[in-house]
Amino acid sequence: MILKRERPSAITQAIILKKQHYKCLYCKLLFGTGLYKDGKFMTIDLEWDHLVPYSYLLANPINNWVAACQICNRLKYNKIFNFLYELKHWLVEERSYRYNIQIDFVPSISNEQDPETWAEEFSKYLAKKGQLKEDLKEVN
Repeated sequence: MILKRERPSAITQAIILKKQHYKCLYCKLLFGTGLYKDGKFMTIDLEWDHLVPYSYLLANPINNWVAACQICNRLKYNKIFNFLYELKHWLVEERSYRYNIQIDFVPSISNEQDPETWAEEFSKYLAKKGQLKEDLKEVN
């Protein structure tokens, strides 16, 4: 019997996020980190990934779930590697080859872990960034 593709349960999600310290399993960026990808600002968002792709297992076993960022998850797609370190190495190479990524905002806490604290830090970051732009206008 083929199971429908699903997300992990809320309990499983909480366990995985805590185990991974609210970071992408592959690139280790904290969810909510701000960066520029190909010149456009974005934040690292959480996506639930099947370590062994669903297209191979056609099942959703609890031990196959990982928290991944949208960049790593989409690059990995349905690829399989013998070892996790091989996958991580491939993703680092692929990310640097495909994208010009510059990390700009590194929060102290994930937006998944504490949305209010993250939003407060992000607001301060935006205010500081806005002030820097104003300072640059004054210099020119």
